[in-house]
Amino acid sequence: MRFFFFFAALPNIALPPPPPQHPGFVYDQLLKYDLQNVKDEERSAKFTEAAEGVRDAVEVHTNVLSKMANDASVSSGIPFLGLDSSAAPAVAITPIPYLFQALGVDHFGATGCVEAAAFLTRIFKSIRGVDLIGFSGLMLTCLEDSGMADAAGKDLYDIKSLLQYSCVCGIGLDCIPVPGDSTADEMAGLMRDCATLSFRYTVSERSPSVFFRHPPPHAPP
Repeated sequence: MRFFFFFAALPNIALPPPPPQHPGFVYDQLLKYDLQNVKDEERSAKFTEAAEGVRDAVEVHTNVLSKMANDASVSSGIPFLGLDSSAAPAVAITPIPYLFQALGVDHFGATGCVEAAAFLTRIFKSIRGVDLIGFSGLMLTCLEDSGMADAAGKDLYDIKSLLQYSCVCGIGLDCIPVPGDSTADEMAGLMRDCATLSFRYTVSERSPSVFFRHPPPHAPP
C-alpha cells in the first residue's frame, strides 16, 4: 500500500467535447427515470430499470469505441486491453453530486449517499461488450469536481463521509484536502482507514491522494 502526499498546480485547459462516459451523459440518462419522485412500493423495480437503462445507453457508445480501438489494434499491432468505465469528474463538466441528486438525494453529504454511491458503482461496473480495466467505478474527487468542492466549502460532508461512501465504491477517492495542521496521530489514523479499505477491496496499488490545506489566517487556532 502506497500513500502519496503532494501539492499540484493544475492549468485551466479547455476541454474537448464530452465523451459518452462523461458524468453529464449519465446524469441526463438518470433524469429520464424521474428517480427523485419514486413511490416506495415502486422503488426497487424503478431503480433496477434505471440501472439497466443507463448501462444500455452507455454501452451504445462504448461498443463503438471498442470497435474503433480493436480495428486500430489490428492495423497497428498495438494491443487493446479495454476501457475504464469510470465517469471521471473535472472542473468544467457536470458535477458528480448532480448524479446523487438525480437519484433523490437532497445534497451531496445527506443521508442516502451510500445507497446512491452503490447504485452508480453498479452501473459503471456492469458495462458489457468490452473488457473493463483501470478503476472502472465511481470516482469521488474533491478538488477536481466543482460540485464536491462547493459542498465541502459548505461543510456538507467531511473525509469520514467520503470513507463511508467509498465502502461501496471501491475507495475511489482522490484529491482530498485535509487541514495542514493535522496531527501525526490524526494522519496515521486516516492512513490506516484508507489502507484497510484498499486491502478489503484488493485494489491494485490504488490509494487516495490527499492534499494538505493550511487553515486561512482568520481560522481559529
